[in-house]
Amino acid sequence: MKKVVFYIVILALGFSASAQRTAPHDTTRYWIVQPSIGYTTFDLGEVNNFYDEVLAQYEIMGLTIPTQKQYPGNVLIGLSALYNIPAILRVGIGGSYSWTEAYSGYEDYAGLLEINSKISMTTIEAVVERDLSTFKSGSLYLGASGGLSFVKSDYANFVSLHEYPYEGGEIKLSGDGQGHSVQLYLGGNFSVKNFTVGLTAGYRFAVIKEIEGTIQIPMEGSYTGKLDLEHDLSGVVLTMRLGYKLYR
Repeated sequence: MKKVVFYIVILALGFSASAQRTAPHDTTRYWIVQPSIGYTTFDLGEVNNFYDEVLAQYEIMGLTIPTQKQYPGNVLIGLSALYNIPAILRVGIGGSYSWTEAYSGYEDYAGLLEINSKISMTTIEAVVERDLSTFKSGSLYLGASGGLSFVKSDYANFVSLHEYPYEGGEIKLSGDGQGHSVQLYLGGNFSVKNFTVGLTAGYRFAVIKEIEGTIQIPMEGSYTGKLDLEHDLSGVVLTMRLGYKLYR
């Protein structure tokens, strides 16, 4: 992770130096508040593997269970507040919440099977942006952010048999972890008076290596403590931003 951060900083400084030589800059001071919505490519990590293994076991027994729902598809929502320092950069803070979820269910005369898995991540980050090129109604810019990430994962496998031996039970796993995230992105925006609309595309590095939580297994009891899980939530991040400038 330290090497990743180092390379991102070097790249950001290089773009910044180039932009300083070639790009005209916004010379006004203002705050810009930007809610955003987007898409990330991270998946359910080992929780998702757990989900796939259960479906595979039932398929071996001759019971094919399709994934019936997968939503909301790695959705990300965020908010940032940045201060424009004329001819230098924009600095501020931001945060985001991203999640993905999958569900499968099957029922026949013999019984009911339901499988759920979900993972979510919340980030709180410092943000720096630098214009690479500006034009009359907008700009192209390079951005970098880094800070804390908080992850929560949940898994449940519920089985209920309608006929003898009338067995049933639910395997549950829930965990929480904390780590760091770093993101580098390129963006562009258009301005109309105090309002802006824009798009960003980048890559986020986020690996959570320590997960604390609980596993509950019918007839075997439960375990609480450090889980043998690691969530790699790194991936491409695409967002659309709406902004409003608050001039001093």
